[in-house]
Amino acid sequence: MATSMAFTSPLALNFPRSSSNTLPSCSASLLNAFHVSTHLQRLPFFTSPTLAAYPERMMFATGRFACGSPRIAPNSASVQHHQEQSVCTCCTRRAVLTSLGGAIVANVTAERTSLAVEGSIPSADMIREAVYPARPEWYEEYFATSMNTTMRSYEAEIAGYKRELFSRLGDNVKTILELGIGTGPNLAYYGGRPSITSVIGVDPNVKMARYAEAAAVAAGLSPAQFKFMPAVGEGLPLPSASVDAVICTLVLCSVSDVSSTLKEVQRVLRPGGMFLFVEHVAAPEGDSLRFWQGLLDPVQQLVADGCHLKRDTLGFIEAAQFASVDARRVTVNGASLIGPHVVGSACIA
Repeated sequence: MATSMAFTSPLALNFPRSSSNTLPSCSASLLNAFHVSTHLQRLPFFTSPTLAAYPERMMFATGRFACGSPRIAPNSASVQHHQEQSVCTCCTRRAVLTSLGGAIVANVTAERTSLAVEGSIPSADMIREAVYPARPEWYEEYFATSMNTTMRSYEAEIAGYKRELFSRLGDNVKTILELGIGTGPNLAYYGGRPSITSVIGVDPNVKMARYAEAAAVAAGLSPAQFKFMPAVGEGLPLPSASVDAVICTLVLCSVSDVSSTLKEVQRVLRPGGMFLFVEHVAAPEGDSLRFWQGLLDPVQQLVADGCHLKRDTLGFIEAAQFASVDARRVTVNGASLIGPHVVGSACIA
């Protein structure tokens, strides 16, 4: 979700950071800009002959502007006004999808409440299509393969934090939902626990399924214990109060609506349930890294399936009215632009 939940992990640019809390000098800025340009040109995504010959495929694969047009905020002027300013087809497509997705996500909670009496809920597939428009098959396959190969050094560095976090899962936890499960790197930490009877992994990218299923088997889960479901965090295809714990790592950076996703987390958790999270966040104000995150945020969204570099994710979690939140800020030194993290848990009453 992606996203959204662009539920997949981000491909962060390896960007040098100033040792002080001041902006780099002009000469350093030029060197850094050159470094980014060179790095981007080496990414398979940018060097693909297919994309070089047909750049419009990249626009439609990501659903994001690659044409220099101004982005449309959900609360900006009307879609019609934007279309009058630009004849670009990808801009028109994004405008329509933004309008549709925003309207559906904004009404998910209200619709669930009003339809609860009738025993039905809004279609999870409809919500998924609205907030995570279909990508070409080759793009989803490329992104899944990239996540399976390029995140290994990151996973090695974050392993200690994850071991400590997942140790909070008690023996009373039997059913787990993992948002944006991706290729399933977290399954190794909790999949083999004898108390766990069912793990549900959701991700909007169906090409993640084979990697996640293989990771589940490697973690000790039988095929009957693990289920992959294509879905987004803003509209989970699960009954209310149906899981004991929800796990979410490197996901809230990419979802279209963080608040709606957290409401869904609370909805599916049973009373006393736990939400575990590991998320990269914005660097502190005044830090030079914060400047570069802001500068390169549009690029990150383009190459990393909607990942935002400067979200205040912990702020969203603290505002979501969980019964309790226990989190700390850490730095993953080798992760550069996505180095600042929050790691923690939240519980519902």
